[in-house]
Amino acid sequence: MQSVRWAHSLSIHSCPTAVQAAPGVYVATAYHNGGLIPGVATSNNVCQVSWGGATVTKHDFYLLENAGNAEFIWQAASSGQIPMGAVQGGYSENGEPLYVGRFRRGFKFITGKVHPSHRVCYVPDGGREVSAANYEVLCLKTIPLVSLGLH
Repeated sequence: MQSVRWAHSLSIHSCPTAVQAAPGVYVATAYHNGGLIPGVATSNNVCQVSWGGATVTKHDFYLLENAGNAEFIWQAASSGQIPMGAVQGGYSENGEPLYVGRFRRGFKFITGKVHPSHRVCYVPDGGREVSAANYEVLCLKTIPLVSLGLH
């Protein structure tokens, strides 16, 4: 049994152990323009990623699955920092690692990509790509022993 993996999905309903960034908001990633871009999936069964100043909607995406009950935490970071245990959600079109990040917009958290060389977290919001220098990074804290093949 794999504890944590990116599971190919066309629907959040096909992945009952998907990791939530906030209630009803799931950690997702999708291929776009030569990269694999972390984003957000909701109950409407699409993934939204931010790229080039805009929100891009994807119908073919991956959800972060946590079948083995690994423990995640959201670690505060800023200015391109990547904490230990950060979950890599993809890579840019140039091959730079991108990490799963989030920040609050109004009353809600929106998930997106931490782009270290840009020193910000980008999220899709209202058709635009929005950035923040202060954000949280999804980090793996613990993996249960049974998930590693022992019990």
